[in-house]
Amino acid sequence: MSQARIRQIARLQRLAQPYLKEKEQDDRKWQQTIRGAANHAAVLAFVIRYGKPRINEPLSDACERCAQSAAWKNCCDEFKSLLVPGSEYLRLESPGPFQPHSVGRVSIIGEALRHIIIYTYSGADEKQKLEAAFASAPPWLLWFTFADYTTKLLNLTIPDLSNVTGFMRSKANFDMWWGLPTGAFERIPWPHGPEDEPLATPI
Repeated sequence: MSQARIRQIARLQRLAQPYLKEKEQDDRKWQQTIRGAANHAAVLAFVIRYGKPRINEPLSDACERCAQSAAWKNCCDEFKSLLVPGSEYLRLESPGPFQPHSVGRVSIIGEALRHIIIYTYSGADEKQKLEAAFASAPPWLLWFTFADYTTKLLNLTIPDLSNVTGFMRSKANFDMWWGLPTGAFERIPWPHGPEDEPLATPI
């Protein structure tokens, strides 16, 4: 190969570096988003089964029921170094807190719960297990927690939400997705109708 050709290739490589770095960063962010969606799905599936959410109460009450469940204690026993920092050599007398109300907490809790769901929920694989959990959930809960965004990213089937999309959901709750809201779902219609509301249309 001629020296001129070598210099040309080197120049092209230098010019491509910023693009390649940006693409690598974009790929990393996308993988992080997919992983966060999977953690969100696992946390929500756990709340559906063990929290028994009720429409007229704060979702934090359902999370508290999860915290008291034997399933959560077993999860903490198995993954205590992840869920209860500093507990590697301790025998847990009580499980760690179940507070999936922020991106950071869902990132931690979801990693452990994905293992629990994969091994204890019915279904041939993780996809089927999550779809079965969502199929058993009330539509308001899926709408309230932005499960439609999660299922779209993970290519999961979600039940029909058309009977709840006319009710408001807040940008504040969306901004903390993957975290779950703490408050109660309120059946308040969109003030100007759902047509021009970005959060009113399932993706």
